[in-house]
Amino acid sequence: MTLNGYLQKSTVACFLAGPGESNHGTGQTSGLVAVFLLLIALWTGCSQHSDQEDFREAQEETIPAANSRQMPLPELSPDQIQRLLELEKAVLQNPDNAELHRQVLEAGVFPEHGVLVAAGVGLLKNAENGAPIPQALARRAATLDAQRWAAYLLQWYRHGPELAFGTLSTRFVSPSQPVVRLVQNDSLVLVLAFQLPR
Repeated sequence: MTLNGYLQKSTVACFLAGPGESNHGTGQTSGLVAVFLLLIALWTGCSQHSDQEDFREAQEETIPAANSRQMPLPELSPDQIQRLLELEKAVLQNPDNAELHRQVLEAGVFPEHGVLVAAGVGLLKNAENGAPIPQALARRAATLDAQRWAAYLLQWYRHGPELAFGTLSTRFVSPSQPVVRLVQNDSLVLVLAFQLPR
């Protein structure tokens, strides 16, 4: 029996017992206890109902994103994907190089499709001890990395390529679709297409 059910049963029992049949104190005390228990039972029931409503609302908010119209994705060749990865790696080594930023823009932004494409990397093995990292964690890390790159691509696309990589503290969280998922060495590479804001 749940706590809520127990409290409701106890409350009904106290009311049915009445003042003369109470085993604990006077009828007034029994009445106060019964009212107190009834209030607790009602409050518990309302809280559970509120939690269920919050959960239902949260589910409803995520449904449109899951059912959103698919983006027209650019067809990327293996060479284009490799070029994007190499450019991202070069930017990591030269975060202030505006010319590299411009090249990443050319490789990753597709205005005609209304998307930008960014690659994220997640490790599949622990760098220190070689222990395997669960796929779900590697995929999450790769997604976060792609979102970080997408934030820079959007910034450079809108305001020019001068901003140094590593200065933004945000990620670009927008409807996205996987373009390619592959394993290179001990890393999971996830290439995502993000909708360009209108």
